[in-house]
Amino acid sequence: LDKLLCEVHDCFHETDTAHMVAADGSWWRCDDFPWKPNETGAARWSRRRVQARKNGTKIFLDPSATELAMRKGVALGDEQAHFLSSLGFANTSFATLTVEDLEAFEYDAERLEDSVSAWMQWMGSWGVDARRDTVRRVISNGARASPSGPKVGGNVGSRPRKPLSHYVYNADEVQAALLASGDARVRALVREHDGSR
Repeated sequence: LDKLLCEVHDCFHETDTAHMVAADGSWWRCDDFPWKPNETGAARWSRRRVQARKNGTKIFLDPSATELAMRKGVALGDEQAHFLSSLGFANTSFATLTVEDLEAFEYDAERLEDSVSAWMQWMGSWGVDARRDTVRRVISNGARASPSGPKVGGNVGSRPRKPLSHYVYNADEVQAALLASGDARVRALVREHDGSR
């Protein structure tokens, strides 16, 4: 769900069933954002992203289409694991995890061990014999993959968790559709603080 929200808000995904809306609920079309003379696509993207947040645009999600997309999304990991196994990879139990579990530590310091466990499970399913203390240290303190590379981790509890209604125009309807899903993994995507009330 978080991935879909980011894709829509950053104009990588815009359809009738998932798009940004202005405060009045009207479609805020990504392609309608004006170009500046001699502006690169990257500069326009960055400027549009800042303006969308400044304007308080939200995301409209068709509830039933979103529930279907989430079911397909959680099933995709299973399909990918089967595909890898069909190619001859010995491990037939590749872990399928959500971004929400992997990055839980960023929003809540008390969820650090949940994220450590998720990363351990993911790496273990790929045959990586990671040390739990090393994973915890990287998540807690951060590390660079190379001397000039970007730092990853080190931001435990630093991102404020906002309710779904902060981002989604019709959050209550979307939440209801996800909670009514026949797939427990889709229902689990709704966090207890996601309601607008």
